[in-house]
Amino acid sequence: MTISTNTEALNATALATRAIHAGQEPDPTTGAVVTPIYMTSTFKQDGVGGLRHGYDYSRSINPTRNSFDEQLAAVEGAKYALSFSSGLAAIDVLLRSTLKPGDNILLGNDVYGGTYRLLSKVFVPWGIGLDVVDITDTAAVIPTEYKGILPDLFKEGKGVVAQGKLDERGVFVASEVLAKHDENYMPPEAQEAVDKAHAAMKTFDEKGSKEAAAQAAKK
Repeated sequence: MTISTNTEALNATALATRAIHAGQEPDPTTGAVVTPIYMTSTFKQDGVGGLRHGYDYSRSINPTRNSFDEQLAAVEGAKYALSFSSGLAAIDVLLRSTLKPGDNILLGNDVYGGTYRLLSKVFVPWGIGLDVVDITDTAAVIPTEYKGILPDLFKEGKGVVAQGKLDERGVFVASEVLAKHDENYMPPEAQEAVDKAHAAMKTFDEKGSKEAAAQAAKK
């Protein structure tokens, strides 16, 4: 059986196959089937703007990171994925790509401190409004409406990130809803695969223990 490294073809395969093969294009020079770790900081350019496959500096784009992003997207069932060196870097990119001067952010008072400092010291001077609310004050809750498909992680009582506008009724009409999760989150398929692996290992260990006990009894 030939395994295609093409992401679209891999989307129809099992999670384990995607986790191993997605993003792993064979090296055209050596034929290596696993993407190496590129330690270089700079890539050779064929003149001004003459980038080779779009690479200039590793801080902006790197073959190893591209491979990881493609693999992560395949595992998550997404079209694209972007990795960052920190959570705050990811938050910064998300905010800069969606906000413009004149927009306003409604922020819960349980937000990560680094996020608040980023907003108050960088985005507010840029012209972004910022209101911090007490999330335990139920009298100050703003009714929200959203018409669309909610993310798989959405549950009653779970925090979300909603983007939209406040209408004339005082209702926040969300155009997009993103579920929040911690660093321990796993896609359902991945969690199922891990659980099966743990169960198989437990069965193997129990079988080995019984066989060892039987051998000891014979002696």
